[in-house]
Amino acid sequence: MFAHLLHTDAMPWNVFTTVKLNEDETTPSSRIFVKILVQEIAENLGIQKLKDRFENQDMRTEYSNMFPRDVPRNTR
Repeated sequence: MFAHLLHTDAMPWNVFTTVKLNEDETTPSSRIFVKILVQEIAENLGIQKLKDRFENQDMRTEYSNMFPRDVPRNTR
């Protein structure tokens, strides 16, 4: 349901600001949820369009917690 809302732009993509992907702030089940969410978005939107969304300069700060680059442990 959430993937559908995102890929149809019914829900704003800035909801990803709350996603913090690192070992300290997530559980295995929450990481799996995000994985499945992104997979479903990719299936419906397409890999290239999804990549373009994540590389959008205007939204880079929105996705900064999803793709942390501060310390190597968080990058994994």
